[in-house]
Parts: sequence; structure tokens; C-alpha cells
Amino acid sequence: MMKHTFAAVFVLSALTFCHSAQARFLQSDPIGLKGGPSTYAAVSNSPLMRIDPLGLRDIFIGGAGDSSSQIVGSYYAQYHQSHPDSNYFTWDQQDQILALVNSLNKNEPINLIGHSYGGDTAARVAQKACRQVDMLITIDPVSRFHGHDYADIAAHAKLWVDVNGTGGSAFQISNFIAGLGGAWNSGPQGFATSYIGADNVHADFNGMMNAVGPGARSPIQVLTGQTNDQ
Repeated sequence: MMKHTFAAVFVLSALTFCHSAQARFLQSDPIGLKGGPSTYAAVSNSPLMRIDPLGLRDIFIGGAGDSSSQIVGSYYAQYHQSHPDSNYFTWDQQDQILALVNSLNKNEPINLIGHSYGGDTAARVAQKACRQVDMLITIDPVSRFHGHDYADIAAHAKLWVDVNGTGGSAFQISNFIAGLGGAWNSGPQGFATSYIGADNVHADFNGMMNAVGPGARSPIQVLTGQTNDQ
């Protein structure tokens, strides 16, 4: 692998991609092909012409079965087209997500967006990360096998947006499954920076990403920096 000499400022801005001590590129993308078939997608496939100043910041995490249902996966695929600095994992890839988060420069923002069991995974990654994450978005989160310390979750995120799906009956299929899995329901209320009760069923990830509450912007507005007028 060819060595290069970098100006200090370039090393800092490109820290995601190079080893500052060795002054060599370790790989084009620190997560390899997990972000898609092109390892230069973060710079729109133009590594010589563009940079990725914010790093790989938006991390979507699907719930159980999302590999087949694509509830989050399909949303991410569309989002990724306009936000190449984004990645997708499933709820059972906590170790890989944590490794990515801990590999990023401390000045690069980290936004975790998880649905169902993926919401629980996002929260646990935030709790275990080596630094506070910038944004945590939990969309109708679910977990049964361990307790939830909502105060501790809040302490590990600069901003936490939680959406509780309240639409449909308890016997609606996705609501029923979420109930069996251990839905958080209104538990995060009073702990999350922004709590939204949304009239959506559990499987309606897209609807809940666009849900607003009294005086609260939707998760997608918060994530992309939009106002209520946009």
C-alpha cells in the first residue's frame, strides 16, 4: 500500500480514511462494503475531487426481520441516495456498529436511528460508545431481555428523539409482535429530549419518521436540520 505525505490539516480532515501516524490510507471506507458496493460512496464516488468532512454520520438500524421486510432498509436505500454519509445495519450487529462509532474522529457527528429492536440496539450502542453520540432517534423501540435505564440513555446522547407508535389496535399484527417483544411504549417520556406519540402502527417506520408532536419537529426534520415550515 503506497505511503503518502499529508499536511497536518488534511490528516485531520481525512482521519476517517487514513492512519495519521503511518501517513497511509488503510482503506477507502472504514466499514468496507457494508455501506454499499462502492467504498467511495461517502464522497460520491469521486475520491480525488470530493471530501467527506462530516464522516459516516447517519447510522440506520433495522429491527428483527428487517433484512427481509426492509421496513428500515427500504427507507435507508432512498435516504442514502441524497445522504451518502449514511449506513445501514440490523439490530443484531451491535458490535459492528460500535466498532464503526468508536473508529470515527471525535469531532465527527454520530446520529443513530433505530426501529423496533434496532431502537434498543441504537440506545445500547450510545451507552457503550467511547463518547456521547450527537443524536439518538428511537422509533417505537422494543426489547424484552434487559431493563431500560432511560436516564442513562439520555445521558449518552446530546439529543434524543423517541417516537411511540400508538396507532391501531393491540391485535394489529405488527403492534401485537411489538407487544410480545417488549415495546417501550411511553417509558422514554420525560427522559428523551423530544417524545412523540404518533398515530401509526409499529411497522410504519416512514410514518413515524415524519410524525410531529406538540412543539416537536419530526425525527426526519431534526435529523436533516429542517424547520416545521420546510
